[in-house]
Amino acid sequence: MGNLNLSGAARFRYGIFDNATLPSIRIGGTAILGGELVLYVFDGSPVTSSDTFTVLTASEIRRQFTNVVSGGRVTAISPAGVPLGTFLVTISNTSVLVSDFQPMP
Repeated sequence: MGNLNLSGAARFRYGIFDNATLPSIRIGGTAILGGELVLYVFDGSPVTSSDTFTVLTASEIRRQFTNVVSGGRVTAISPAGVPLGTFLVTISNTSVLVSDFQPMP
């Protein structure tokens, strides 16, 4: 059983390539969140507001990210750093989900 402990200076980077084949990160033990959640949407990825992505699962999740808490929104960027839109972040006792993608106007 492995654990994950993200410090306040950490950047948890997660890339969305394709909504049909996206793998989530599985932690067998406890995930202690901290630092920033950084989401990338790669060119050509068909992301819509109805998509939900499981970013991380663990037997137990503690704390929040420093840049977004459960129920908040985080900006998704392209690999070049261009803001593309925002996702709603939901953090439960066992998972981190992002959903309700809203593209930049």
